[in-house]
Amino acid sequence: MRAALNQMFADAKAAKMPLAVRSGYRSWAVQDASFKRAYAKYGEGARRYYAEAGHSEHQTGLSLDLSDGTSMQGYKFAATKQAGWVAANAARYGFIIRYPEGKRHITGVDHEPWHIRYVGVEVAAAMAKTPGITLEEYLGLV
Repeated sequence: MRAALNQMFADAKAAKMPLAVRSGYRSWAVQDASFKRAYAKYGEGARRYYAEAGHSEHQTGLSLDLSDGTSMQGYKFAATKQAGWVAANAARYGFIIRYPEGKRHITGVDHEPWHIRYVGVEVAAAMAKTPGITLEEYLGLV
């Protein structure tokens, strides 16, 4: 995954679309603290974007949140040219946009164009043939 991510970042930079990692692997303790902070601030609404410890893909080491390097707030990434570049190119490197738009009823998470997951080039390419497909749909879990 590291080589694929490095290549994607190099190609994005060459295309004048610099990317940065906003968040990567999270331990149980870090995820637990993150969820508890969000829950204290937003109540049940926190569950739309924050996972409890043991339920976050960040704990797998296969997911990460991207930034354009100027803002560390994920929702701002959605409006950047980098978000479009990632959506169009992530599959070439084995990544998917893990939470596509309009699929909260399947994933349990609102659209997060900044959150990518490594699934390998073969799976990412197959999923790219059906725009907006979720990992759950691809794996036949729904």
